[in-house]
Amino acid sequence: MKTQPLPETEVQEIIERFHRDGYAVIPNVFSADECVQLLQLTDEIAERPSVQEASKGWFVVRAPQDEDIAFTRLFIREPVLSLVQQILGPECRFAGQNVIRNQPGEAVSNWHVDDNNKLEHPLPPEIPR
Repeated sequence: MKTQPLPETEVQEIIERFHRDGYAVIPNVFSADECVQLLQLTDEIAERPSVQEASKGWFVVRAPQDEDIAFTRLFIREPVLSLVQQILGPECRFAGQNVIRNQPGEAVSNWHVDDNNKLEHPLPPEIPR
């Protein structure tokens, strides 16, 4: 489990992958125990009638950070925080969080981007990287 900022060479590789692919997987950021805890918390929250009603048939937990501090900690720990700041800038702010769980062979097909003038993939050539 990583809880410190990453070495600069690794940060640059991750940022390059992010700009190239639109995402970057960073292995071992969370321990197996943390993943189990988050799965259990998600299951508990998802069982609530209000959450089931709001999810409209999908396994979606909206704003889980409002339900348990463990979800907030995901964004304020290292190396997550420093990587996000490297990509979005030091003044970036938290805007929202959802948990979406798909069954095998199932996928969410209605993704969208809010404020699409702010984030494009791939980035246009005039946007500095």
